[in-house]
Amino acid sequence: MKAVILAGGYGTRLWPITLTRPKPMLPLGGRPALYHIIGYLSNHGFEDITITTNYLREQIMDYFGDGSELGVKLTYTDEEFPLGTAGSVKNVANYLGDTFAVIQGDNITDIDLSKMLEVHRMKKAVATIALKEVEDPSLFGVAKLGPEDQVLFFKEKPKIGESPSNLINTGIYILEPEILELIPIKTEYDFAKDFFPELLSKKRMVYGFRAKGFWADIGHIKGYFRALDWILSRSRNRILKEGVENVTIKGPVSIGRDTRVDGGVTIYGPSMIGDRCYIRSGAMINSYSVIESDVEVEKDTNIEKSMIYRDAIIGPSSSLSRCIIAEGCKIGSGVKIGNMSVIGANCEIGPLTRVLDGSRIWPGIRVEPKCTVKGFVKHLEQIFNEQTLAKLASEPVFEERVEKETAIKILARLPPERAFYFFKGIGEYIGQVASSLEEFCTSLTTIDVGSIEFHMSRDDFRNWISFIGDSELARLTKECKERNLKAEALRRELHNLVKRRCEGLRRTIGP
Repeated sequence: MKAVILAGGYGTRLWPITLTRPKPMLPLGGRPALYHIIGYLSNHGFEDITITTNYLREQIMDYFGDGSELGVKLTYTDEEFPLGTAGSVKNVANYLGDTFAVIQGDNITDIDLSKMLEVHRMKKAVATIALKEVEDPSLFGVAKLGPEDQVLFFKEKPKIGESPSNLINTGIYILEPEILELIPIKTEYDFAKDFFPELLSKKRMVYGFRAKGFWADIGHIKGYFRALDWILSRSRNRILKEGVENVTIKGPVSIGRDTRVDGGVTIYGPSMIGDRCYIRSGAMINSYSVIESDVEVEKDTNIEKSMIYRDAIIGPSSSLSRCIIAEGCKIGSGVKIGNMSVIGANCEIGPLTRVLDGSRIWPGIRVEPKCTVKGFVKHLEQIFNEQTLAKLASEPVFEERVEKETAIKILARLPPERAFYFFKGIGEYIGQVASSLEEFCTSLTTIDVGSIEFHMSRDDFRNWISFIGDSELARLTKECKERNLKAEALRRELHNLVKRRCEGLRRTIGP
């Protein structure tokens, strides 16, 4: 049978790790996520698979080839521009001649796809959607089911307390090929937002499959860790290199070839260590940690529930807690990296630096010793240690008036890697992004006030506004924070502040 894997997305919620590799190639237990998805489809009889690609597609194609090593047939398609989930499938319609499955390239699951196919055929559906019950459906598309699980309607990302059910759309579908005629050609078109509502409006037979088992969306950091934990929990065998002595090992632990582990190291499973690593004495590798190949962990370092990509060096007496260290990083001695933090590829973190919870550092950045990193660091100017803060405090007050050229720069539309992404907690992206100061202003009127309070408390707004070049507004934002406003009072004050600034900049630019 045939299946389509949607693997063309940019993985923006996972930046910076997806700035150097596509989301389906993120490692999970020694293999890319896409490896697990292909194996899942193959286990349920879907062995003729098309992978829709776009961003960094060469990495996918070079790794998997034609699929013969995995016992499947792989075909790849490229999109000149994003077509959306449904548009991507429409783009390969000529290849699909019978009932087929669709799965997102960021889904890790053991949902019974064979049972889902059986239900689809029994009900003579044109579309069957795998639905999973969750506690908080506010970040997903939600389905309301009627008698015999027929889908009545969808609600995309409902507000907390306003969801029609707790059944979310997992992004796993079984479809009949004739309904693809409803999808426009070469047009961005989404399954949840466009296609399924269109089917329902035409009274077509769309059913929900109440899925059991594990499912995770690795498109955000919490989901990525959840999938990693699940895969590690399924590894029951202890594979040890011969000659490991005086090492404390508890639980299922996998150690690769040519890896050296000094005496005095403690390793708790489930955990995995790749090939050609060196773990020095006194290090502690706690459960649910993965260390890829060619990594060096220095003395007395503590690693807890973290993911370390290849070719990294972790300095002595460092502490890593539930974080991701991308390939080629050098972490200095005595560094502390907090919960849900992400360090991009080839970064160098100086000794005694603290990376606070939820922070992210873009690839290639060098952080000086004894810094405190907070928030998203895309350029060095965003690192605010004590010396930098003292320097900023000594600078003269900026006047509100700016030159036309500067105003144009401040209001310019930003590329995705420089936009502001709204969260409501550490690792909890809420699906809203501002690609300019004016979009940021508009977002402040609708965004969850909890998100505003979260970012304000961390100085994220001020740092981002400084980053786009508006020192005056950054100063005023700092003053707004110092007033300790809460909830809607904070929203109104901040929105009015940004709105007035945007209007002033527009007047400077002129018609």
